[in-house]
Amino acid sequence: METFDKAKRILLHIAIWGFFLYIFIPNSFLRPYPFYHPYKEWIIGLILMSFCYFNYFILIPRLYLTGFFKKYWIIFLSICLLFTGLEFLLLFPDFRLIKPSNFYYFNRIVIQSFSLVFIRNGGILSLFFLLKTNRFYTLQYQKEHKTIVQKTSKYNIATSSKEVRSVNISDIVYIQHQKNYTYFHLIDGSCYSQYISLLKVESELPEGLFERINRSTLINTAFPSRIEKNTLVLETPNGQEILLTVSPTYMGKMINDN
Repeated sequence: METFDKAKRILLHIAIWGFFLYIFIPNSFLRPYPFYHPYKEWIIGLILMSFCYFNYFILIPRLYLTGFFKKYWIIFLSICLLFTGLEFLLLFPDFRLIKPSNFYYFNRIVIQSFSLVFIRNGGILSLFFLLKTNRFYTLQYQKEHKTIVQKTSKYNIATSSKEVRSVNISDIVYIQHQKNYTYFHLIDGSCYSQYISLLKVESELPEGLFERINRSTLINTAFPSRIEKNTLVLETPNGQEILLTVSPTYMGKMINDN
């Protein structure tokens, strides 16, 4: 699921730049670009892409998403002006090829072109701003929703003595399957077993609350954890550390999550 989500985001970025180039290259009204030096268009495109991802990976996470809104917007507008200025410095020799009838007409062309390019640059940077903030707030909502579900949900365990125990899902630290029985290890140190497959248990639990670390073990993702070699160290609120083996199949995902 995570790999699919990452691939989907990469394809979205490729589609955005593909569409941008499709509109950008044949329409000269979007760019006062030189016909005598076409390589400059590619230089400008690469600089714009660099600014977009600088904004996406550095400015937004470190400033906007941490509450420095005023500082972020000042830098954002400064970047738009800086890039537009760099673009005109690169293209200025080609503006001299214009043969205006008077100085006023020439200035009007330059001002209009500068304004159009500034709006274009601000627009593409704003698009990446929306992509980043939308993803951040969506993940934040999912995390909060996951916490609420976990705190309010219960799971019924039919024990070997035919007794049914209803436990809070938030109290389940991890779940292991051994010899046809699934064992539920709780935060208070107690353990209950049920004759049921781990796959069945996994399908009955709310989606996204538990994560598989090997073929026979699920862990509660609400508890802090860290990876040490091929071992997952799961920490409980009472200070206990539980050591669980992570299989190579799930190691990559666990490292990314931690």
